[in-house]
Amino acid sequence: MDAYLRRFWRRCSAIVAPGNELAREIRERLGRPPPPIVRVIPTGIAVADLAELPAVDPRPAAGWPADSVVVAALGRLAPEKSVDLLVEAFAEVARSDPLARLLVVGSGPSEAALRRRAREADLAGRVHLTGQLPRPEALALIKGADLFMAASRTETQGLVLAEALAVGLPVVALDGPGVSDSLRDGVDGLIVPAAPAADRRGRLAEAVRGLCRDPGKRASLADAARAGADRFSVSARIGEVVSLYRELLAERS
Repeated sequence: MDAYLRRFWRRCSAIVAPGNELAREIRERLGRPPPPIVRVIPTGIAVADLAELPAVDPRPAAGWPADSVVVAALGRLAPEKSVDLLVEAFAEVARSDPLARLLVVGSGPSEAALRRRAREADLAGRVHLTGQLPRPEALALIKGADLFMAASRTETQGLVLAEALAVGLPVVALDGPGVSDSLRDGVDGLIVPAAPAADRRGRLAEAVRGLCRDPGKRASLADAARAGADRFSVSARIGEVVSLYRELLAERS
C-alpha cells in the first residue's frame, strides 16, 4: 500500500490533507525528487447552523444541580479516543471541585467499561453517559455545557474540536494530530502537552480544574471561540480549494 500510495501521489498535481500532521507524513513518505504540492485544507463545518442551534441544558436529564459546571466530551467511545483518560482526569477534578460534572456523548466498544467506572464511589452521580444520539441532539447537549475536553491521539484533523468551538465552548485538549489546526492555545482553549505520557492525566485535570474555577476565563475563551469560528466554515474551505485549483491552472498555462 505504501508503494502504491507514493506512485498515486506522484501522479497528482496537488494533494489535499485535512491536517498538518498528515501533510507532514505525506511529504516525508514522498521524499525526493520534489513532490507535488501538499496543501492543508481541513473539512468544513456548518458554522452558521451550529450558531443557531438551540442549546439543551444537560443538567435536568442527568439529575445535576443547576449550578453544576459541566465538562463535555463527544465522540466514539473506544480505546484509541482515550476516553478513559478523560474520565480519570475528571475524577481528579471531582475530588476537589464539588460542582464539576462530566457529560459523555457517544457510544462504542468502551461504553460498558466507562459506565461501570462512572458508578464507582468517587464518580457516582458526577458522570452522565448519554449513549449514541443523532448529531443535532448531541451538539445541542454539548452547547449546553460549560467547556469541552478531548484527548484522542488518532485524529487526522480536529473536527470535533472545531464543532465545540463553533457552539461557543472553550476547549481543553491533549496535544496531538489536528489539535493545533483547530485550537488556538490561550485564545479559545488550552492545549495540554502530551509529554511526558506518565503525567497526562494530572496535566489535563489541572487545566480543566482551572477553567472550572474561573468563569471569567471560560467566558473570555468562549467569546473568542464564537468570534473565530468562521475560519472553519464550509464556504471558507471551498474558497481554499478553489484557490488551489486556480493556482495550479495558472502554473500550467
